[in-house]
Amino acid sequence: MRQHLGYQSIKQPRRHTQRGVMLLEVLISVLLFALGLIALIGVQAKSATLTGDAQYRIEAVRYANAYVAKMWTYQGGTYDAFETAFKEDGSEYKKFKDSIMLQGSGIPNAQPPAVQITASSSSVTLADGRTAVLPQANVTITITWVDKDNHTHNYLHETSIGFKPVVS
Repeated sequence: MRQHLGYQSIKQPRRHTQRGVMLLEVLISVLLFALGLIALIGVQAKSATLTGDAQYRIEAVRYANAYVAKMWTYQGGTYDAFETAFKEDGSEYKKFKDSIMLQGSGIPNAQPPAVQITASSSSVTLADGRTAVLPQANVTITITWVDKDNHTHNYLHETSIGFKPVVS
């Protein structure tokens, strides 16, 4: 239908050219919503995996800190006695290893922990002219485990343990 107003004519839009546009808009909206929902599910799954990894790392930290605490409170006296007790195959090491390797320890597929102990010392001259040697043990503990996805993880803990000074 056309209306004539002087020299201008106004065309009415045809209604049948708009059919299905609203349906197409709804379908595109549903598609975008579904993609967003799939992305959110992926983020949740990754979050759950990372939470599990963090829990295993926390357990490794707990075991390493407990072993270092035993070292700090060791009453054996000398560096040699300390090293004998805490080096790999020492009596304290065996207890440490067994606690980590035990099923249900909180660390899945744990490997035997690696413990390296090296001796070092420094000297100072005292006010009276004597020399004091300050022996210490530098300790490195590595705890290794394999997660359910067959990824290997390590936790490395380093510390120094001081011993009674030797004055000469």
